[in-house]
Amino acid sequence: MNIFTEIKDIFEKIIHDEPSAEKTAQTVIAVAAALLGTIVEQTAGEADASEIASVVTEVQGDLTKVNTLITEGASASDINSVLSDVQTNLSGLLTAGHIKDTATLSKVTTIVDSVLAGVESMIALFPPAAASTVAAS
Repeated sequence: MNIFTEIKDIFEKIIHDEPSAEKTAQTVIAVAAALLGTIVEQTAGEADASEIASVVTEVQGDLTKVNTLITEGASASDINSVLSDVQTNLSGLLTAGHIKDTATLSKVTTIVDSVLAGVESMIALFPPAAASTVAAS
């Protein structure tokens, strides 16, 4: 079993075992933030390392914003709007061609896929048809 399989298993356990949407989302955010830091480490030798770091920093900021929105009891729509931005930025990181080395791209793709799985799980926790505030869930 490799580390990425273990990470996927952690996300699946979080999604199925935690009692509240807020606690689950906060745990996913913490794991995702740690994973995002490894992207910067993995791409340090790339020509566009500063651009990659910039995207990662933006995504980390968005995840912090999601955590704040959840804590403040923001609407599911507001939370999902920021999560959608995270998805767009992470997908763009892979398609922008900033990562030239194929081995590095493969590692980063695995990390991004893991984070995206966590984001998708958070979106599922706060569906648009849900009550207008997180506190109601």
